[in-house]
Amino acid sequence: MLLPSLIALRLKLGSISYSTIETAWSIGALGISALLAVMKLGPGQPLGIDLLVIILMAAVLTLVLFAPDFVVLVAAHFGLGIGFAFVRVRLETRFLHECPIHLLGRFRANSMPLTSIVGLLIYFVPLVSGHASIAALYVSIAGAILLATLTLLVTSASVTSVKTRTISD
Repeated sequence: MLLPSLIALRLKLGSISYSTIETAWSIGALGISALLAVMKLGPGQPLGIDLLVIILMAAVLTLVLFAPDFVVLVAAHFGLGIGFAFVRVRLETRFLHECPIHLLGRFRANSMPLTSIVGLLIYFVPLVSGHASIAALYVSIAGAILLATLTLLVTSASVTSVKTRTISD
């Protein structure tokens, strides 16, 4: 949402540069997804690993502002794609493993609209932010992600514990 403005207004680059950066995100996401599929990691790992990856992503998102050139921006978005897919694949796996089978449809029906609403709010930020700079918006969004993640990290009992489904579930 902010990347086109960052590329055009701050770095003075064009559409090919934007496409290349978006491609780096996709390649990172595809690569880690394939690696996770090959590794076949089960959902038994603590949630804290995923939350720490999100914290790192918030830091990288903030550092994007200080990217001195195009190559650094490509590398940052490659890393963001890896982080996003890593967390998404692992959390979807955890969800499918921990959710009682008879409630999968109901939970999915409720979680998808909530995810869409959060996404809509994130895309809505630049519209309601008035004349805030691109830098301020990047830092604000990264700060909100960091705050939400730290809250989950501190309050979630499942961060350090590992829950497994028994055969009777």
